[in-house]
Order: sequence, then C-alpha cells, then structure tokens
Amino acid sequence: AIKPNFPQFLHMAFADMQGRITCASSPRIVGINISDRAYFREALAERRLAVSGLIVGRASSASQIVYALPVEDAGNTLHGVVLLSLQISELVRPFSDGSLPDNSVTLLFDRGGQLIYRIPDAPALTGVTNLSNPLVQAVLAARSGTLLAGGLDGVERVYAFAATGGVNQDALHLAIGIPQETLRAALLRKYWQSLVIALGTLLAALALAIAGAEIGVMRTLRAL
Repeated sequence: AIKPNFPQFLHMAFADMQGRITCASSPRIVGINISDRAYFREALAERRLAVSGLIVGRASSASQIVYALPVEDAGNTLHGVVLLSLQISELVRPFSDGSLPDNSVTLLFDRGGQLIYRIPDAPALTGVTNLSNPLVQAVLAARSGTLLAGGLDGVERVYAFAATGGVNQDALHLAIGIPQETLRAALLRKYWQSLVIALGTLLAALALAIAGAEIGVMRTLRAL
C-alpha cells in the first residue's frame, strides 16, 4: 500500500481510459466513473497534470481538489489517470491555528475567481465570484504579489497572495489578508514580512508534496 506514505491526500486511485476507477486506497470509490469530470478529460487531452476546482466527492461529502496525472507507457500509449484528492482544509491548515492577528482572513480562490474556502468561515461569501473586486482581479492576474485592497467583505486589508496548481496552470489562489491598521506598528510590519515568507514557504511545500506524490506513484506503477 502506498497511501500511508502520502497522508496529505484523501484518496489515491487509478481510473482507466473510460473513466472507471479500477483501484483505489478507499474501496468505496472503486467502480465510480469520472469520465464526465473536466480534470479527467483535461489530463488525457493535454497529457499533463490537471487540477480540478473545488468538488464534492461522489462517495463522500468532503470538499476536495483532485490532481489527475495521465499514465503512459514507453511507447506513449495512454492507459489511464492516477488521481490524488486533497482536502481543502489541508491547503490552509497552517493558517487555521489562530496565530494571525484579529480580523485577518485566509482565502482560497479557484481559477475562475470563485471563493471556495475562507477562514474564518463566512457562508454568505463562500461560493461568491466577484470579478470586479480589486483583490480578485489581482489574484487572477499574477502568480504572486501583495496589495492593499477591500476584500469580498468590504474590509480593507493588506494581502499577500500566490497561485498553486498543476503544470502550466494557476488552478488555485491563496490569499492572506491582515487589517491595514494592524500593520502600522513597526513590530507587526516585521510580522507581515514574515507572513509573506511563510506564505511562499507553504506554497513551495505544497508543490513539493504534490511533486513527491507524483514521482512516488509513477515509480510504484512502473514497478508493477
């Protein structure tokens, strides 16, 4: 079993060319057909890693993101797709321990600008897409950066943001916002600099985790 080596993933599975899951770390998802899922079709069509937006699993109610990696042999013949599903909470877990200043927010947007996760939780905002919002525009326009802007809740904060996702994709966008007045103190300005570094470290660690999982899964498949 290879799943224990990658605890950050909710499920690990393989789907054949018709989209049927033929083996998985969780027996309850074996037999499910995902041929209608955009990430599955994209992985096969583009022959590269594809990343879903926020989805709800068909065998569970868990909100997750799926990484789909096509599998091909030495003759470049496709045989299916390796699936790695990551719970949304894993992406933002380092910022959910209450260590940020009061009235700070952690936001996760999909590639279309929809807010798919927020700490603290705000049901009225989760699921909202507001492409006219300056923060959303900035997040979608660049892979990383900082800016002072009003968020979806109308509160002005200083944000650090960065994108993470599959190869040649900006599938997900993480933003951390701290109230401007909090940052006026010199000590907290230093804290903000540390936060920006921490955000970059988080995204790098996530990318390494995904890359490590891809390499580990592919090596295991080739050894079968």
